Parts: sequence; C-alpha cells; structure tokens
Amino acid sequence: MVGTPKRALATQTLTRVWRVASAPWLRAALAGVSATLAWAVWSNLDSQVRMGELVALAVVVGMPIGAMALLLGGVLLRTGGWLLGGQASAGQVRTALGWAVLPVVVGLPLWLVPLLADPVASSLLVKVGVTIQAMLWCWAVVRSMLRLAAVHRITLMRAMLSWLLAALVAVGAFGALLGGAALIISLRGG
Repeated sequence: MVGTPKRALATQTLTRVWRVASAPWLRAALAGVSATLAWAVWSNLDSQVRMGELVALAVVVGMPIGAMALLLGGVLLRTGGWLLGGQASAGQVRTALGWAVLPVVVGLPLWLVPLLADPVASSLLVKVGVTIQAMLWCWAVVRSMLRLAAVHRITLMRAMLSWLLAALVAVGAFGALLGGAALIISLRGG
C-alpha cells in the first residue's frame, strides 16, 4: 500500500495524456503541420529560410489548417454519407478522420531528417522523405474511407462516393469563390 498514491497519480497523469493525445483535433492539427512542411519542402522554401523559421511557420500555419480541414471534412463527409444512407454524426466522422491521419502524424518526425541534413545529402533525403510522406498520406486516405464506412455503417463504395461528393463540393465552392473574386475585380476595372 506504500506505492498506491504514486501509482494512482501516474495512472491519472497517463489517462490525461491519453485523453489529450486521442483528441481528433490534435491529430488533425499535427497532420496540418505535416502538410505545411510538405508544401515548404516541395516549393523549395526550406533552402530559403532557416529551419527554426520553417518549423515555426509549419506550426503556426499548419495547425489551424489541419483543424479547419477536420471541421470542413467532418461536415462534408457527414452530409455526403447521410445522403448515401449513412448514420454517423459529425462528431463520429471527425473522430474517424482524426484516427485516419494517424500514419501522417507518426511520420511527422521524418521531415526533420532532410531539414537537418547538410545541403549535399539533403536532396536525396528530401526525395526519400517526400516519397514516404506521399505513401503515408495515401494510407491515411484509405484509412479514412474504411473508417468512414464503419462509422456511417455503409459500404466502402458509398464511402468512396461520399469522399467524391465532398471533394466536388469543396472544389465547386473554391471555384465559385475565385470566380466571384475575378468578377468583382473585372467589374471594378482592375
């Protein structure tokens, strides 16, 4: 009985850490950081700024992007799944998406290898890192479709159609936004 309070404190601490780590918002935010690092490396931004600035940019920009993507994806995939006979709530869909991006989150430290390497070896390491990250993102997409089908209680084909529907809505909304902006600019004479 001597170690019981310490054991109870350790158990409570681990439970709290697990509760925070299992939040879909955190995993989505970290996936956003990974996506921002991918964009920075692919656009050769890593050779123009220092590593600390790049990581800060990825955290400051990537975390809100990941959270917004989770929110928008949850709404669109919940609606798309509902139209195709699904039964999941938006929270269940967000949780499924949060678990689906786990491979990307686990692969996040892989970005540090090419960023910390010397410029000569960095080129090869970037190519290897980009390839591994692309495979992790593909794995995350497959996991998201499987999890979406499970939470909606629909077939995998309907889950894929839900993804296609969500993508079409997002692209259409983005196109309308850009088209409206271009129309306003042209009407103003610019």
